[in-house]
Amino acid sequence: MDADTLSVIVVNHNGKDFLKNCLDSLRIQTYKPAEIIVVDNASSDSSKELVRGEFPEVELLENERNLYFAKAMNQGIRKATGDWILCLNNDVRLDEKFLKECMKLPKEDGKIGMVCGKIYSMRWSRFLDSCGQNLSRARTGEDRGYRRRDDGRFDSGGYVFGPGGVAPLYRREMLEEVKIGDEYFDEDYEIFYEDLDIAWRAQKLGWKCFYNPRAIAYHYRSGSTLGITEPNKWPRYIFPHLKDDIKYLVVVNRYRTILKNEDLKDFFCNFFHILFHELKVWGYILIFDWRLLVKLLYELPKVKTSIKKRC
Repeated sequence: MDADTLSVIVVNHNGKDFLKNCLDSLRIQTYKPAEIIVVDNASSDSSKELVRGEFPEVELLENERNLYFAKAMNQGIRKATGDWILCLNNDVRLDEKFLKECMKLPKEDGKIGMVCGKIYSMRWSRFLDSCGQNLSRARTGEDRGYRRRDDGRFDSGGYVFGPGGVAPLYRREMLEEVKIGDEYFDEDYEIFYEDLDIAWRAQKLGWKCFYNPRAIAYHYRSGSTLGITEPNKWPRYIFPHLKDDIKYLVVVNRYRTILKNEDLKDFFCNFFHILFHELKVWGYILIFDWRLLVKLLYELPKVKTSIKKRC
């Protein structure tokens, strides 16, 4: 591989309980990153004091308010100097060889712009969280292996649609090509679906994602979003447990992603899968969540502006 510098960016908002383990795992990497940047979104839980006191090698960017993931990550990417950028969730712990394995790519393929590894769940031992991401026929992001026991079926490396949002590694050259204006991640998204959007854009421009099962990490899925830290406490269906503003983003960001990236032919080929997903989502909202229904009916027309961002 022709690039050898790597920057790590961690976005944090009141995630002190997770952040220390995350930064500790970066400190012991056998492949040393050129820099580690923590972008703090106005935390009130002494996260900033933790970074300044225990991790002096980390550059801390402090925001006065919560800018959410996409905008804060863009801040970090603009600040970073590496040829490769690891966009790391704060509730992730990396195996000591994670970065080294991520940087082992087929030298003959210069169109690899995204890399992902085998991510285990920290809630259930030997169960998987993500082995890369697929684009489903319902136009959602599906993490390969999610909630499956590690039985060896994901032990072979190769190409996948994209990395999940847990610990994606991006080539800087690719990020510069797919960005819209000065935004690498679409800042309208705030949080959720931004990983699928950037992978879809990259695929349309000819970039590829490589999965390396020897790059190991561990994840408390939505630990920082739901605040669930107990290893075995995890609801089967996540959507009902999200805050109202997060539920709204989960729904509308999927529409944004479709409007920005979907081809008309593929849309009609997958129409019944998309329709079935719509019936499930709107059925739940109609029966259980009238407040969200009101907000969606009022705000949803604004989503059409995403058409202007089609690549």
